[in-house]
Formats: sequence, structure tokens, C-alpha cells
Amino acid sequence: DGDGFDREGDDGGMARRRRQFMNELEDLVREQPFLDVALDYCIDRFKEFRVYLQSTKSGRALGVALPFLGLILLGAAVVGPIEGWTPMEAVYWSIVTLTTVGYGDLVPTKDASVWFCTVFFIPSSLFFLSFFLAHVAKSYIQLHAIHVTRLERGMRQKLERRRALAERS
Repeated sequence: DGDGFDREGDDGGMARRRRQFMNELEDLVREQPFLDVALDYCIDRFKEFRVYLQSTKSGRALGVALPFLGLILLGAAVVGPIEGWTPMEAVYWSIVTLTTVGYGDLVPTKDASVWFCTVFFIPSSLFFLSFFLAHVAKSYIQLHAIHVTRLERGMRQKLERRRALAERS
């Protein structure tokens, strides 16, 4: 009667509609491979972001800051709710723990958060802190090398002027 529902004994209509739907779905997937296009797009954006992180000063700074901030937020998002802390307390705890300061005013006490800290968060924080400090040292050395080069150039110019004056006299 046109209401779209099959009556008892009318399995042929349901099977026909199911086959038609599956055929249309297969045609759609063949015509527009959504997953391939989406995956290719994500890979291309990731490659562009990686080039940005490696080739610009702001990108290199983000390359250090983003993992650090991500780890802070991850620790706060996992341990805070387990311990029943406010978001501010959780972020505070995460920063204090990540930087290995460890005041001891907020301490994980529940088994789940203790395991998370022991197995993942504290080892990861040590790794990222080492990475961060190595980046700071590298930046300092580069700055120092630029300063030394500038001083050396100035001293050479001064020496050349003195030689020129000595030759004239």
C-alpha cells in the first residue's frame, strides 16, 4: 500500500531493496574513494607542517613547545579527574611534575593515577625535559657562535686598520 513496510511473506521486496542499496553504496565508494582522499589530504598537511617545523624559527620553537604543552595537558587530563582535582590543580600538578620540581603538595594517591605516572608520565617527562634542555643548549651555542663571529670580524677590521696606519707611517 505504498507505506514502505513489507507485509508478511513479502521477503522478495526487502531483498531487492537491500541489493539495490548495496549496489548503490558500492558504486558510490568506487566513484569517490573518501578514505583515500582524506588520508592523502592528512598526509600532505602533515608533511607541510613538518617542513614548517624544520625550516622556520617559529616552527622550531613550536616543535619544542607543542610536545611539552601536550604532555602537560595529557597528564592533567588523565590524573586530574582520577584524583578529583580541579582543572587548575591538575595543570599545576602536571607542570610541577613535568619539570621535576615536585613540591609534594599534590600527590597522586589512586592506583590508576600512580600507575599512569610510574609507567608513562614520569619517564616521558624526563625524556621531554632532556629534549627541551638539549634544544636550549643548542640555541645558546648557536647564539654564542654568532656573537663570537661578530667579535672576530670587528677585531680583524681593527687589526687591518692598524696595519694600514702602520704602513703609511
